[in-house]
Amino acid sequence: MRYNKCMNAFRRLGFGLATLIFSSLLTTLALFISIYMVLGKPDPLLDALRTSGLYSTVAPTIFDQQAKQKDGEGELALDNPAIRGAVIGAFPPGYLQTTVETNVRSVYAWIHGQTATPKIGADLSAPRALFSKNIGNVVKQKLEGLPVCKNAAATPTTPEELLALTCRPPGVSEAALVESAERQAATSSLFAGTAEQVTTLDGNQQPLSDNLRALPQIYLYFVWSLFIIPVVLALCAAAIIFWAASKRAGLKALGKILITNGIIGVILALGAGWFLSNAGRFIIDQNSTLVAIQTKLIEVLQGLGGQLRNWWLGITIGYVALGLAALFLARTLGRQAKAAHNQALNEAMGYRNDVPTAGTKFDPHAPEAAPGDPTPNKNDSTETANKQKNTTA
Repeated sequence: MRYNKCMNAFRRLGFGLATLIFSSLLTTLALFISIYMVLGKPDPLLDALRTSGLYSTVAPTIFDQQAKQKDGEGELALDNPAIRGAVIGAFPPGYLQTTVETNVRSVYAWIHGQTATPKIGADLSAPRALFSKNIGNVVKQKLEGLPVCKNAAATPTTPEELLALTCRPPGVSEAALVESAERQAATSSLFAGTAEQVTTLDGNQQPLSDNLRALPQIYLYFVWSLFIIPVVLALCAAAIIFWAASKRAGLKALGKILITNGIIGVILALGAGWFLSNAGRFIIDQNSTLVAIQTKLIEVLQGLGGQLRNWWLGITIGYVALGLAALFLARTLGRQAKAAHNQALNEAMGYRNDVPTAGTKFDPHAPEAAPGDPTPNKNDSTETANKQKNTTA
C-alpha cells in the first residue's frame, strides 16, 4: 500500500515536471528556429540591406556629419559643395555594397568557425583614385572660366585654395594646377579615418575579433541547442503520455499544452512584429544628422523582423495543429476503449454482442445461426425461403 502511494506521488511529480519543461521549451524552440532561419546565414541580412536603399544614403550622410564636426585642422573642407560632391562621388553605392557584403560574409564565416579571425577592411585604392580624378575635374572646370591674374600671385597648393581662385596665377599652366589638386586629394587622410571608423566598433580602434571574441562560441552553443531541445521535448512528451493516469489522458494533456503554447506564440509573434514596425518612434533621433541612415537601418530591422515573425507564426500554428491532432487521437482511443469495455461487460453478463443494429433487414424464415457460425447473407436467406415455398406446394 505504501509502495503504491509512493509510486503515485512520484508519477504525479514526474508528470508535473515534464509538463513544465515541455511548455517552456516549446516557446524557446520556436524562437530559436526562427532566429536561425533568419540570421543563421548572411543572405537574409544582405537582401534586407540591398532593398533598403542604405548604400545610396551612407556616403552623403556620413560626410555631411563630418563637415559639421570639422574643427578646422583637416585637409579638406567638406563644407565646400564642390569638394563634398567629389568625396561622395568617390563612394558609389556599388562600391559600398560590395565592401559591406564582403565584410559581412567574412564575419559570418568567423562566427561559424570557418576562419580564425574575421577579415574586416575596405580597399580604398579605388575611392582614392576616383576622388583624385573628381577633384581634378572640378578644378579644371573652375580654371577654364578664370582670366589670368594681372599681378603676381602665390601659387595655390590645396584644392580649397584652387577652388577659391578668382583669377589664374600667371606663369603656371592649367595642367600643373590640376595635377597639384589631384596629388593633394590622393594623399588626403580622410579615407584612412573613414576606414578606421567602419572596421572597428569603438573609439579605441579595437579589432572586431577582440570586441566580439565570445561570439563564435555562443553561436556554437546556439546551434547545439537546436538539436538538444527537440530531443528533450520528445522525452518530455513521452513522459507526459506514460506518467498520466492513462495514455488517453496523457494525449489530452499534451494536446492542450501544444494548443495553449501555440496561441501564446502567435500573440508574441504578432506583438514582436508590431513593435518592430513602430521601432522608429523609439530609436530614431529626429534632430540627428544621421537620421537618414537610422531610417534605413530601421527598414532593415523591420524586414528581418517580418521574416522572423513569419517563421515564428508558422511554427506556433504548427503547434496548434499538432495539439488538435493529439486531442483527436485521444478521443478516438477513448471511443475504442469504451467500445471494448462495453463488449467485455456484455460478455461477462451473458448478453449477446451480435444484436443487429437499427435498420438491418430481418428474415423470419432464416435459420438461427449457431454461436460461431458465419452470418448468412441475403442470397442464402432468399434461397432458403424459396425452398420452403416449394416444399409447401
